[in-house]
Amino acid sequence: LSKYLNTGWLWNPLIGFLLTIISSHIYNLIKPSHQTELAYKYTIMGITKEIKESNIEDEKGVSLLPGKMDLYAVLTLAFFILQYVVLFIS
Repeated sequence: LSKYLNTGWLWNPLIGFLLTIISSHIYNLIKPSHQTELAYKYTIMGITKEIKESNIEDEKGVSLLPGKMDLYAVLTLAFFILQYVVLFIS
């Protein structure tokens, strides 16, 4: 991918993410799903609702809710951001 766009390899994850999101939205506009209630169960909002209804939101200090940032998630994100910064500078 970086050969065609003439970018560095550090940009590949961002470019891949954007291509995936854009192409999936275009596909969804062309061919919308008719199983919205079934699909809702497997979205972040549907899983969050199901976990909250079961009253088990964390296990040994680790959040089970999707999208919630606990200490481990913040530390992992900080590690990857630091890694990108260090690799970009060097």
